[in-house]
Amino acid sequence: MSENPELEYLVLCVLDSAVEPVGSGAVCDWLRQHGNPISEATAGRYLRELDFRGLTQRSGFRGRSLTAEGLKRLAELRRERAAAASSSQLLSALRVTGLNDLIDVLVARRALEREIARLAARQVSERDLEEIRSLIAGYEAAESPEATAAADFAFHQRLAEVAGNKILQAATKLIHDEAEAVPIPWSIRRKIKPVLVRQHRQILEALEARASALAEKAMVAHLDGLIESIQRYWET
Repeated sequence: MSENPELEYLVLCVLDSAVEPVGSGAVCDWLRQHGNPISEATAGRYLRELDFRGLTQRSGFRGRSLTAEGLKRLAELRRERAAAASSSQLLSALRVTGLNDLIDVLVARRALEREIARLAARQVSERDLEEIRSLIAGYEAAESPEATAAADFAFHQRLAEVAGNKILQAATKLIHDEAEAVPIPWSIRRKIKPVLVRQHRQILEALEARASALAEKAMVAHLDGLIESIQRYWET
């Protein structure tokens, strides 16, 4: 059962929705009606396994009902399904197919990375600063579209790591990975690169000063400038 959470969920739902104990025949019929045909013998084995795990209890020959542990397990499975559905919706929203989608992604990045910059200014060590300086230098030296994009992401991802918030870090990587389906055109990156270099260094200066508010302001200005430049140059 534990190897098939979908079937486990469905069986627990059958028992939860019933007003009286349910037998293997009723479980089998319900599953068949909902596109999950199994034999009555298989349903019986599943129910016995649920008994063994303490999720169900027998009521004589009438069938089984959920225990408190069974209700707890069902609630857990429902939360997992809701989270999976939300994750699917997020991934769908992050799929970039054109300018408007790209702008939406950058606006989301701005919301995340302003907090990342603020936290990073509080947490940053001298070793972190050395790595960030090296990443900025790598971005300045990059000449190809691929190298420039990779160096830019490395800079932002390192800030997320320094910030020390695993959720912000994972979100930053997720957004980057999905947005790479339609990357910022090289013609735009090349045109605005000198401005981005300067903004990266302004963020670095704020980190060196351990100035949280200044780091947040510099990051917002950086992404605002990127959004404005893309909107200005996209058509050309």
